[in-house]
Amino acid sequence: FRGVLQPGTRMLRGSITNITERKLTQERLLRELLQDSITGLPGRVILLDRLERVCARHQRNPSYRFTLLIMDLDRFHLVNESMGLHFGDKLLQQSARRLQASLRSTDTVARLGSDQFVVLVEDIPERQSVEYIATRLQRCVERPIELEGREVILTSSVGGVLSTAENRTPEEYLRAADVALESARESGSGAIRFFSTSLQQKVLEAFDLEHCLRQALEAGQFRTFLQPRLDLRSRNVTGF
Repeated sequence: FRGVLQPGTRMLRGSITNITERKLTQERLLRELLQDSITGLPGRVILLDRLERVCARHQRNPSYRFTLLIMDLDRFHLVNESMGLHFGDKLLQQSARRLQASLRSTDTVARLGSDQFVVLVEDIPERQSVEYIATRLQRCVERPIELEGREVILTSSVGGVLSTAENRTPEEYLRAADVALESARESGSGAIRFFSTSLQQKVLEAFDLEHCLRQALEAGQFRTFLQPRLDLRSRNVTGF
């Protein structure tokens, strides 16, 4: 309610606006940030909060190591397109339960949307342990799932980043893991890749090249040359 008392009168003029729908929308968005509505896993806010905590602990004690993994279900969009979103949601729920069962209570598995799961593994001794964990998580997701009379087998790609001496922010760790995931996708289904500076440079070069090609295409800077294909016996042109 908003009102204005008119000077010299006893009247109060005002207006009333119903903000119920706006408040409900804000509450729904907040719930989705805190908890994924499909799987019940932690959302982005909780993940970033826990990641910030382990980053601070790592800065205080460099011997304390952690890793961040992003797991992408390969070709999951085909499941939604062929069997429907309801079927896809059930597969996500099954995958979430399997991932939770494969981790320690101190670790965190979250879903930020689509077909991606983010796993924060705390207090790891060495890189070999991280690679073993990533492989184990892949295998637990890839076991056949019986659902509505169908057997579904999912594969996954994983990108990861290990804690380093650099003081990275939680968002920077997420971006680094995402760069590694993109490299895993390019390598084919079931690949695991970990972030490195050389990998980042490769991704940046590919991004710059794509940007330049797009600009050149929009500016009409490409020229097409046709090279004839000749039949060496008849000397006739067979194509271009």
